[in-house]
Amino acid sequence: MMQTIVSWITNALGWVFGFLPDSPFQSLITAQPVAEYLGYVAYFVDVSFIVNAFDIWLGVIAVYYIYMAVLRWVKAIGNS
Repeated sequence: MMQTIVSWITNALGWVFGFLPDSPFQSLITAQPVAEYLGYVAYFVDVSFIVNAFDIWLGVIAVYYIYMAVLRWVKAIGNS
């Protein structure tokens, strides 16, 4: 039964992803001049660190705005 549910979810996601457009960067990455130097750029630029730092920053900003909204809702702080 679980396998049937997973199969339905997989089929539904495949159907939804079928409507999404192709990546505009796919042709850029597979282009010969760029693909040749992409490994060198990835050696010096730690993309995973940049993405993780951005995720943490975005989470902290979201928590701050939620906290401020709750404080305004309970009228603990002013509207400024």
